[in-house]
Amino acid sequence: RFWVVNDGFRQFTKSLGQMIEWFARNGVAANLLMVLILALGIHALFSRLPLEFFPDMAAEVVTISMPFRGATPVEVEEGIVVRIEEAISDLTDIERIISNANEGSASIRIEIEKGYEPHTLLDDIKNRVDAISTFPTEADRPDYSIPQHRAGVISVVLSADLPDRSLRALGERTRDDLLALPGVSQVDLMGAPPYEIPIEVSRFTLERFGLGFDAIVDAVRNASKDYPAGSLKTRRGEILLRTEGQAYTGADFGRIPIIRRADGTRLTLADIAEIKDGFVEDPVYARFNGRPAVLLKVYRTHDQG
Repeated sequence: RFWVVNDGFRQFTKSLGQMIEWFARNGVAANLLMVLILALGIHALFSRLPLEFFPDMAAEVVTISMPFRGATPVEVEEGIVVRIEEAISDLTDIERIISNANEGSASIRIEIEKGYEPHTLLDDIKNRVDAISTFPTEADRPDYSIPQHRAGVISVVLSADLPDRSLRALGERTRDDLLALPGVSQVDLMGAPPYEIPIEVSRFTLERFGLGFDAIVDAVRNASKDYPAGSLKTRRGEILLRTEGQAYTGADFGRIPIIRRADGTRLTLADIAEIKDGFVEDPVYARFNGRPAVLLKVYRTHDQG
């Protein structure tokens, strides 16, 4: 092999060698240079720009959604979208407007120029849009929002040979513990089917007691509620009273009265129906190493550290 070395490179290596030789003969100067480099490094460490493993993400979008039930996309565009665009198009902080006219609703996405505060622009947009008096009378009031950008922090898998109910309860307790941590904005529980309480009443039973299916539905709906029960005034203040009747388990639903007889007896839902505490049938199941599992996805929003 042949190496071609130009004069410039040869001169550089010669100068570098002379500098190393000088530091080798002058140990004090070498130590002072090392201390200076360390001091500069420490200064840079504490004065540098802040770094984060999950950096903040500023929300730079304002959205407007406005229902217009029964309207066609053309009617939504002419009655809502065009009017909103004309009202806000001259605001200086807006980079661009993206509008969608759907059947029965309008959605408008307003992208903000860099460096502007979205909440300030939101107030300006609300003032402009709320001043529009030519919206169709059938349209609902507009809804404004600044979407929160979420950043995935970590995923946690809980796996155990447990019944579905116990595994879901374990996932819910873990989710609550994670939500209590500072900086955590949301935890999604995945892989665990939601609770379901099926209530089955046969046609024969309905005919036997002279009941209709709608009567069963109304009885369950009306009995499974929490009602305000007035207030109680004391010397320390006013206490609000509520009657708790919301059913949460199959046993709670089973105690709902369906028929009250003149002799004081009553027919409950458990007497005429089959009630089960169960889960929604879900074709998607979570497994980890072959065992049942639930997945917890932890998020943070842009304003949390």
